[in-house]
Amino acid sequence: MTETIIRRVRIDDSGSIQNLSAQLGYVYSETETISNIEEISNSHNDMCYVLLENDSVKGYIHIQLHITLYMPKVINVLGLVIDENCRKKSYGRMLMNAAEKWAKENNCTGVRLNSGESREEAHLFYRKIGYTNNKNHKCFIKIF
Repeated sequence: MTETIIRRVRIDDSGSIQNLSAQLGYVYSETETISNIEEISNSHNDMCYVLLENDSVKGYIHIQLHITLYMPKVINVLGLVIDENCRKKSYGRMLMNAAEKWAKENNCTGVRLNSGESREEAHLFYRKIGYTNNKNHKCFIKIF
């Protein structure tokens, strides 16, 4: 029988987090992943949950309070990844439900997220669970 649980991320999840991120094309060292897990774990504005199937990490969601001067407080989904071999098992929905619960506990009015233009399967998933696309935009970055 499959046991599925969701809990807060821990340092010993770093290798799994790194591997899941790599499935989406993000190459990041385990040392850097550990450092970010520590920082996220100590933040009051961030939360990261992992989903485990039989004690093995199969997905994660990283969320952050999103407070601006022009709209009510929401959370921002910064990352949602489900192992490519475990998709279509409702794991993404389970993690999004955990995120929505955290949002409500933090007096947020909703959830926002960005999804890459090419991630059509993700777009279908978000629509299926009740999210709408309210705008298209470009993302700019400057690396130092």
